[in-house]
Parts: sequence; structure tokens; C-alpha cells
Amino acid sequence: MQQYLNDFVRRKKERIEAELSAHRTNNIPLCKLKNISFLPNYVPDYSDSLLRNVYLLRYGVAYFVEYYRLYEKIFSSILPGYRSYTIFSVGCGAHIDKVAAQFALKKYQLYAQLNYVGFDCVNWADEVECTAVHPCTIQCTNSLHRRIDANIVAFPKSISELDENFLDDFAEHDFSDKFILAFSLRKGDVVSPEDTLKVEHLLSRFVTHGYHIEYKGSVMIDDSSIFKNIDAYPFVEHSDAFELVNELDTYCHLRDTCSEQCATLINKKPMTAPTYFHDDLYLLEKNDAAPSPNNFAIFG
Repeated sequence: MQQYLNDFVRRKKERIEAELSAHRTNNIPLCKLKNISFLPNYVPDYSDSLLRNVYLLRYGVAYFVEYYRLYEKIFSSILPGYRSYTIFSVGCGAHIDKVAAQFALKKYQLYAQLNYVGFDCVNWADEVECTAVHPCTIQCTNSLHRRIDANIVAFPKSISELDENFLDDFAEHDFSDKFILAFSLRKGDVVSPEDTLKVEHLLSRFVTHGYHIEYKGSVMIDDSSIFKNIDAYPFVEHSDAFELVNELDTYCHLRDTCSEQCATLINKKPMTAPTYFHDDLYLLEKNDAAPSPNNFAIFG
């Protein structure tokens, strides 16, 4: 796992350095990097490659740890013992949640099959993580199919970027009789009220469509550093890469003449504090679902 994270950081650093060099050669300022924001109703422009890579180097390792802990709980105690799992990831981005799920499944159920369906309005093809940790198939969809046949429906840091119209339409699709809704929510001092309202709205739509909540739980990251959760502390192999995103202003050709003090707006160290993570899990079951002698009959 630590080798994967090392490789991830190295790749992002190399790509960012190449793109920064191209921007500097072509006298392109870096003002757009000020737009990586998680304010309510604000969506960064993930179609921009440099912005994507800065975002991934700044947050990608932390998100991996968050998703790994989330899937640990799912595979070990919420839906244990299945022969096959299908994840439908809404706002899948670079598929970091897929790789985290692969590692978690390998730890708890070595021979279970993992299928992953990623859905996103932006093509992250140049960043998609294809490391084969566990047998996995990927289907990238341009539009939602009527039937979403998955036992895990995940929103990896995406619920804040979706409006209620999308959530209403999403809930109108046909889902499995029993499945988990997993949400990675924004969190500062408290969990984002805006995210919480959207989760409640989507849950109410499923209840309207004949589901009940069989289980509700939360996952939070412990200790003083995210890396202690994956036995990779201290994580210092690529401190130079992490410093890169904390000194981006030095790569801008307008740095000495800009009046907007960009250093305070685009320079941020990568996220390592566990206090910013909160994930909620809901196990939904259809009210008229046929009884099953064991979970293998549902999804196996």
C-alpha cells in the first residue's frame, strides 16, 4: 500500500512539474490555481489538467486513506462474506476510491470479486488509477443507465457538487433490493450542513421509493495523522513533492508584479490532519424485498 502511495505522489509531482514548466515557457499565469475551493456551491474546474493534478497531490493521499477506512468497515462488518461486490461511484474522479477498495477487499476477503463502475461529468482519463491490486473491471459511463445494479453506491467527496435535481433523477433509477449508500462529506469544525441536507434529501427520496434504512453508521479517521491509519507514518519519502504545492507561486511568471498576493491563495500544504474527514454509511433495503437465506443469494 505504501509503495502505491509513493508511486502516486511521484507521478503527480512529475506531471505538475512538466505542466508548470510549459506554463512558464508560454507565459501562462497560474491564477486559475486560486480556484481550488470547497466553499458551498463552488465547483473547481476539474477539466483543467494542471488544476486536477495539483488537487490530487494536495488531497489524493488523504482521500485514499479516508476511502480505505470506509471500505474496511464495509467489507469487514457491514457487508461481509460476499463473493462479489459492485461499486457504483458517483463523481468518481481519478478512481482513488476504487484502488482504496481494492486494498481493503484484499485485506478482508482475498478471493472476492470487485467490479467498479465510475460515473463523472469530467473525463479524468489521464489520472485514472489502473493499478491492478485485485481483479477489477471498470466501466466508464457517459450517461446513467436505468438499472444501477450495485451493492455499494458511493459519493466520494462528490455530494457537495450535486444539486437536488440530479439527486431526484438519480433516485428514480432502479437499484438493487439491498445496497449501501456511502458518503464522504466535507468537514471543518463540524460536518458540512449543506452536505448533510443533501444526504437527507437523497435518503428521503429512496424512502419514498419503498426503501427503509436498515443500518446507519459513520467512519472517522483517528490519531494525529492520516498516515497512522495505514501504518505509513511518518510518510516522508516525497516531502519535496508536498513542498511543491506549497510554493506554486514561485512558478508563476507574474509573481513579482501581481497585486493579488497569490502566495496566500494558491500555496497550501497537502492535507494530513484527520479532523477533516467524516463518512456516513446507510444500508438500504427494499420494503417488499424477497427474504433471502443468505447474502450470497442477493448479489453472488
